[in-house]
Amino acid sequence: MGILLTRQITKPITIIKTAIEHVKNRDFSAVPELKSKDEWGNFVHAFAAMVQSLRAFDEGQKRFLQNASHELKTPLMAIRGYAEGLRDEVFDPEEAHRVLDIIAQESVRLKRIVDDLIYLSKLETLDEVYHFVQFDMAIAIYKTIERIHPLAKEKGIRIMPDVPEHMVFALVDRDKIVQALLNHAANAIRHAKRQIYAENIEGGGARFIILLPA
Repeated sequence: MGILLTRQITKPITIIKTAIEHVKNRDFSAVPELKSKDEWGNFVHAFAAMVQSLRAFDEGQKRFLQNASHELKTPLMAIRGYAEGLRDEVFDPEEAHRVLDIIAQESVRLKRIVDDLIYLSKLETLDEVYHFVQFDMAIAIYKTIERIHPLAKEKGIRIMPDVPEHMVFALVDRDKIVQALLNHAANAIRHAKRQIYAENIEGGGARFIILLPA
């Protein structure tokens, strides 16, 4: 009886100790389990819930950092492309003001991405990174084309927009929907030969179609 009682007492301690060792090494795969309805069972259950929350947060952080590092490249690319265009005088004088506005806007967006990275350490949920508003997707497409223009021009790709005149609103984060479209447009440019086709789709979305030569 003494041996059985000792095992019953030490078993949950061993389970928790093993789980703590895994968590200490940032391994959240070992979720502790104990089929017991006493205080030890409740404690192990609470600890398992904490491990699952830590795993979800850790995975969310990794995804966010990977996406953010990728997204940093796009505004930098736009700023560099337009700055080099101004330096090489490829833009008409009347276009210079618009180009400078784009550079300023991309600089602000770049700062927001960096701020998101700094803010990440204070977050309890990644939902706080997003700020949803009703946004016209036609504007999102035109902003995307405007910012991806340096890359398209460099590769000799023509972007043909097909955006309806009426407004098509969607509940989105303005900066992040443009960034998502920039990622899609950059992928399309990477695989296109001559031109890509940008259009609205039903439901307030957008897509970039690669047109390959016959």
